[in-house]
Amino acid sequence: MKLKKPAGLLLFWVYILAMGSLFASQVQNETINLAFVGDVMLARNVGKKIMSFGTSYPFAKTKDILAAADIAFANLEGVLSGTKVTGSSRAFIFCSPPYFGESLKNGGIDIVSLANNHSTDGGTKGLLEMLKTLSRLGIKYVGAGKNSLEARSLRIIETKGRKIGFLAYTDLSNIGLAAATATSRRAGVASARSTNLFSEIESAKKAVDFLIVSFHWGTEYQLGEPGARQKKLAYQCIAKGADVIIGHHPHVLQKIEIYHGKTIAYSLGNFVFDNHRPSRAKTMILQLQWNPAFNKQSISVIPCYIRSCRPLPLTISPSKNNQN
Repeated sequence: MKLKKPAGLLLFWVYILAMGSLFASQVQNETINLAFVGDVMLARNVGKKIMSFGTSYPFAKTKDILAAADIAFANLEGVLSGTKVTGSSRAFIFCSPPYFGESLKNGGIDIVSLANNHSTDGGTKGLLEMLKTLSRLGIKYVGAGKNSLEARSLRIIETKGRKIGFLAYTDLSNIGLAAATATSRRAGVASARSTNLFSEIESAKKAVDFLIVSFHWGTEYQLGEPGARQKKLAYQCIAKGADVIIGHHPHVLQKIEIYHGKTIAYSLGNFVFDNHRPSRAKTMILQLQWNPAFNKQSISVIPCYIRSCRPLPLTISPSKNNQN
């Protein structure tokens, strides 16, 4: 009997180690990998690049990173409508042909926010055309719709057995927020000024495992520190159930904050864009890993720099940034 005890003890520890290894493997396999980027604008000079080099051009240097994520999210700054590429240094109306939407699909983008100041650049007709185009391409959208119900609806993407939810709102519009806001009878965007905002977040959180809320807010070109409204609104949304806050509109990077274990990215800046001033060309891919087993999230950043209208990860030599 004495000889059996060490053998039994050994088998016990082998079992414990095996179970621990199996548990660690399951935890790793269940981790949800999310990628977030800032403003994607396919008109103006970016549109000219697409006309010259094709729809794979804008994301050519980042598509592998974005496609590797379980879900990749961007803010689509402009309208996929009409036959012409519009926009200039004085006319900030960003429209591009619907087939330019293939750039998003080719680039690994799964879902876009349309809650921004440019989604109504093509009028109601242009917005409705864009919604059809995105649906045809299999790209989910949030923050705009054919009416207020759709515009303010929760979008859910299921991955690895978990429901990841998205809501998106805007604080501003080029035609005025009231005129751009969706109603029961009119297509438009989801306003961040609605009194229903917090109840929508509370309700959404009950329907999903992990909730991302996107805002188009803040002051253009304000570096580093976000405004008081951005901070207050972000904190309030987290208190109501948001797990991540993703911001855009300033066109420059602002700080990333961890608040009560939740991630707030106040502005992810530009991503696919044609304004190449140094502060506006600095960008990033924000990678977020959420572990459902422990309800913990961690983040990492891939710094990028916009050159020739498209983002170039700084781990790639600039000399390799070919035009096609």
